[in-house]
Amino acid sequence: MDDKQPNTTSEAQDTPKKFSILADLDDCPLHRNSPYGVTNVSHTQLSIARCSGIIRFNGYTYIYYPHTDELIRDDVMRWKAKQLKEKHKKQNDLQKEFTL
Repeated sequence: MDDKQPNTTSEAQDTPKKFSILADLDDCPLHRNSPYGVTNVSHTQLSIARCSGIIRFNGYTYIYYPHTDELIRDDVMRWKAKQLKEKHKKQNDLQKEFTL
């Protein structure tokens, strides 16, 4: 007979929290006529995007990101990439100032 305690950890504790690409879009100046993104895509009718990686929805192109299970509007991703590039450039400029 085995005296081990049953495993009481839940699946929620074992799986790491997913980072959402949709985080930090409060300052995004793009229109909101169509949503910036859709989460939990694999549980919706838009799950067909998992096969092709891209879908047209409400006249806009959305790209599927499997690691977060999200569809993100392509212009939103371009805006976010530009913001990240500017942020990294500022950080690099600050590092250069301190090293001189």
